[in-house]
Amino acid sequence: MSLFERKPQLLAFYQRLIQDDDDLFSVDDIRQLKERAAAFDKEQFNIVIAGRFSAGKSLLINRAFLQADILPYKNRPTTCHPVYIRYHESKRLTLGAADGSVDCVTGDDDAIKDALNQYVALYGNDPDRYQEIELGWPDAELLQKGVVLVDTIGTEDTEEHYIQQTYREMERAAAVLFLTNVQQAGTDSEKVLIEKYLSQTGKKLFFVLTQADVRSEEEQAEVLADFRRRFHGFFAEHGVRVEERIFLTSAKMGTGLAELRQRLIEFVANDRFKELLQQHGQQLRGVLTSNKSQIELRLSDYQAKKSGDEVQLKKALQAIERLEEELNQRASQFDDMKDSLIEDAIDHLRSECDRVQDRTLRDLSRIDTAKELQAGYQDLVDELAKVVDKVVRTLARRISEEIGKRLRQGRPQLETDVWEQRLTGIGISGWKIGGYVAHTGTASGVLLAGYGGLQSLLATTAATTAAAKTGALVAGWNWLFGSGVVATATIGLPFIAGGTALAVAAYSVARLFKKKHLSSQRTECREQIKKLIKEMQKDIAQRIEQYTDTQIESQLDALRRETTQQRQHLQSTIREISLDNLNRQVLIAEKQRQALTDSLQQLQRICTV
Repeated sequence: MSLFERKPQLLAFYQRLIQDDDDLFSVDDIRQLKERAAAFDKEQFNIVIAGRFSAGKSLLINRAFLQADILPYKNRPTTCHPVYIRYHESKRLTLGAADGSVDCVTGDDDAIKDALNQYVALYGNDPDRYQEIELGWPDAELLQKGVVLVDTIGTEDTEEHYIQQTYREMERAAAVLFLTNVQQAGTDSEKVLIEKYLSQTGKKLFFVLTQADVRSEEEQAEVLADFRRRFHGFFAEHGVRVEERIFLTSAKMGTGLAELRQRLIEFVANDRFKELLQQHGQQLRGVLTSNKSQIELRLSDYQAKKSGDEVQLKKALQAIERLEEELNQRASQFDDMKDSLIEDAIDHLRSECDRVQDRTLRDLSRIDTAKELQAGYQDLVDELAKVVDKVVRTLARRISEEIGKRLRQGRPQLETDVWEQRLTGIGISGWKIGGYVAHTGTASGVLLAGYGGLQSLLATTAATTAAAKTGALVAGWNWLFGSGVVATATIGLPFIAGGTALAVAAYSVARLFKKKHLSSQRTECREQIKKLIKEMQKDIAQRIEQYTDTQIESQLDALRRETTQQRQHLQSTIREISLDNLNRQVLIAEKQRQALTDSLQQLQRICTV
């Protein structure tokens, strides 16, 4: 069975848990199951096709993946914007403009091809009219599995601000198909690029030697052997996994294309999809195991009551009541913890921003052209986005760790096994407390939404008011990052609306790139970048305070709800005098335990690879 066939199985498994006819899961559990199922269903694997200009990237995509000459290709640089090729049930070209408007081209291949030549080719009629180019294509074997092919501009083209897009796509990719002409296989400049963007990243690299038809079969074998010899040590030194993924191809003759396509499908299935399947399997096992432990805890309580062992139940009740007291009495300590977490997070933010600013200002002194300046600012925006993501991830993890640590410090003087059993059942040391922190992606999305907007702002300098600029931020986020993060962008709207000072600061920097003389730009840009980072720190610090306060309260509220439920359960069990009722509860708990056991076994069958 192909691993891809496991996707509908796991989605069906998710749906069965979500429907939950046996009262196995809490409302929070169901919410998270729905979110994870939706994320799994929409998961995509970006495969970037990169290489020097005229290496044959677009032609290779046409012949190996589209089976039609749709993308423009010439003997000179052509593609000037990344073209995202996704699955669609019919052929469709979607063009996103800087102002948020979207145009679609449907119909025959010629209509789509003409539009691509006009708007995507560097020497087309209007190459800067659209920045977001998406080609929908009915490829069920590859694209329908979640693969997104990304055609990019050459890595050694003279248009530096376009080339930077290629580098950013490589950083975001699941894998890279790196093309080089068989007559120039593996230059020093390509080594520099691989070392900078792929070294030690864990990304998979397919090295494709193109235009093999210009060499005889004997010469092809010699070129391939020489390439492996020269690059073997380099790949090993930089942690690039490529040795079994070096291909000789000729798009003109069709040589090697079928093998490349098949190996790419196998890679997505056996590497990326396997990792994804195992990740979701691990998360689901945590949910099922945690809930099974709680069911077994209740079953043990009912059986203890039936046997007349109420001492155990009263000890457990004491532990829960003491925990409830701790949650209330330690409110001031949690406030101190909150202040400490916020202070540490803001210090972390400030340190990272200082590092990025110092490096950016050093690079600024070496910039020679206005286009390099614009590319440098784009890199700055990307780096700031990574900083915020890193800070929020660290903060989210520490919130859970610190709450658990403080509750353990206040452990009641009862039998350790009773306390730990109940504490684990509530979820302090298990999966659940992590679940009460908003998904890190969502938390980061709230803070990062503004940075998607900053990127779009570079292309929307026509805005003239703060309100218009803020609107551009919102629109830009959607077309820059695609439909896969629309939900995150929506969550981030309050931040965008409240970040007008940040938007204005970014806008003032972006306006500098309309000037023609670098000498007048460099000094101005230095000061504006400092101002931008200062405004960013101020805005993000406020969001960190709000986020920390909200997440600590939500976790504590969730713990209070669960301790209340456990206390009520124990009190009810202790008071119960009807043997029939106890037997009925035992049967229900046994049925629930068996349902969770069966689910764990089914999950094992789906996710074992």
